[in-house]
Amino acid sequence: MYGLVNKAMQELVLRNHGEEMWNRIRTKAGLEDEEIIGLKSYPDSLTYDLVRIGSEELGVKPEELLEFFGEHWITHTAASGYENVLDLGGNNLTDFLHNLNVIHMKITHLMPSMVPPSFKVKNESANRIELLYFSDRPGLQPMVVGILRGLGRRFDLDVKIRNLGVDVDFPSGILFELTW
Repeated sequence: MYGLVNKAMQELVLRNHGEEMWNRIRTKAGLEDEEIIGLKSYPDSLTYDLVRIGSEELGVKPEELLEFFGEHWITHTAASGYENVLDLGGNNLTDFLHNLNVIHMKITHLMPSMVPPSFKVKNESANRIELLYFSDRPGLQPMVVGILRGLGRRFDLDVKIRNLGVDVDFPSGILFELTW
């Protein structure tokens, strides 16, 4: 994953738990450099280690940390410095969800090694949408929940998210239901 993800994890820990905690997590994960370079590609294993060790050190389940991280990604990281990228998605939640793949495609021009997840809107109504999530990286569904919750906040909606599991029509995808 690109350093942007690891840097956002660093920001999350620093903001909520301080430098000493971040240094402990970073060191145990084998991240030698104190400076994380946002546009540098890092092994996925480093990010998984940061989550695993971070959850141990912070005393939370990895799923909880990933969910909190996903929300942080939208409300803080992307909102401070990447607002113009978020603006590409549209000015309401439904449009944004329809445009997630377009946003990722635009970002891959800056980060050619990026392997983003993909999404497909399956069913939608006035205040409900089903969203399929596809990723080569296992176990990141809680991060998606956090990102979706953060997007709800971005659009001033109280979004309820349910992970419906593997989709019948698309067995390689995980189906989420969003209502507001």
